[in-house]
Amino acid sequence: MRSFLYIITNAFALTSYNDVTECELCVHEIDMLEQEIVSKVNPEQIQNTVSEICSILKKPSQNTSCIKLISEVLVDGMKYIKDYMSYEICQELTVCPAKSLTKTQKQQKTHLTEFTKFKKQFKKTYKDIEEYVKRHRIFRENYDFIHSENKKGHSFTLGVNHLTDLTQEEFKLKYTNKMIGRNIDSTFECKHQDDIDNGLLTGYRIPRRVNWVEEGIVNPVKNQRQCGSCYIFSALSVIESATALSTGELPNLSEEDVIDNCKRSGCMGCQGGLMPEVFLYAKKNGICRTRQCPYNGVEDDSCDHDTCEDKVYVDECVMVKQLDQQSLIKAVAQQPVSIAVQADRKEFQFYQSGILNTTACSPQYELDHGVVIDTYDLDEGVFGVRNSWGPDWGTEISPGFGGYIKLAIREDIPQGICGLAMMPSYATVSPDNSRTIFN
Repeated sequence: MRSFLYIITNAFALTSYNDVTECELCVHEIDMLEQEIVSKVNPEQIQNTVSEICSILKKPSQNTSCIKLISEVLVDGMKYIKDYMSYEICQELTVCPAKSLTKTQKQQKTHLTEFTKFKKQFKKTYKDIEEYVKRHRIFRENYDFIHSENKKGHSFTLGVNHLTDLTQEEFKLKYTNKMIGRNIDSTFECKHQDDIDNGLLTGYRIPRRVNWVEEGIVNPVKNQRQCGSCYIFSALSVIESATALSTGELPNLSEEDVIDNCKRSGCMGCQGGLMPEVFLYAKKNGICRTRQCPYNGVEDDSCDHDTCEDKVYVDECVMVKQLDQQSLIKAVAQQPVSIAVQADRKEFQFYQSGILNTTACSPQYELDHGVVIDTYDLDEGVFGVRNSWGPDWGTEISPGFGGYIKLAIREDIPQGICGLAMMPSYATVSPDNSRTIFN
């Protein structure tokens, strides 16, 4: 790690962040010291870092007090991590102001302390002080956006999550899938909902409320990580639920199988794809279980599809009528349904709770993310939508089931909120859905 003294004397070398204050640098360097402790760096190196931090204090008495203070909290690394905030230590070192703070200094303290909390909560580590400063700047801008929007009285609230140190462009690149929007009018070898009515579209009174999570046919939300595999998570969640409805067994299916092996059927692994493509792949080839092919989130050919036992097969791929939220509701009354949305907006990135009822999506509705409708409530006017950014993102749809977003049912907007009615589809599974290749 670069020395604190070096950074202080060369602060303006951080050309992209030439407004960095000594207080900020102190907090960042203390956090980097904590990172060293957690990583169990050589104790001598840690003591050298302490000496370098304290060397900025010109008076010998200050320097001695600084070394004594930090050395004391280093005696027990876990105590340091739990009981001390970096900003408070920098206040004691007189690098950060402690009393009579100006408005700007109060904002700086809030940003620094909240960033430290964020870093600890989501176990963030950064390679060097330059990266730390960069991520703090991005976090600060996103934090201010979140709190500014929450003051506007929306029907939803935003909050800090594991994506808050990403720019919007980084977020789009790592967590969305432009393949969906470019293929919205693709022709698939799927049946249409009208062709397999089953009484749902005619002469059947749908329930006012459906929650498949409460029915026990939905697995907890998973995390796609920084891989453009949202379409796979969406499709496999629908297949899992369809299997549970048909057979009584709720399987856990392997996204890695599709990443590594569906490329021959039109999928593009972590580079994106479409839910119907996954359904058709599963119809022809079956899907391995997660226990046989755990998720790596990379295209590494680690899953040998041919050796998997007890695969789950799809019976039919079904396309729901586009731009028709009544048809979509009727489909969800039968089972969970895959949908595509435009998720590249900050309102989606930082969603925390409430009902997203915004027309902020672009007029072109650039669909870029595959998700699942697991619930609806006609009295509340909301779809409960399952995401794949982990259970800590978004809101709980039922106790213990986090990772969801609530999108308003808006029949006055044919495309639906963020385009949710533009590309719905699902898969059916027959009772004899699995085929074992070994006797």
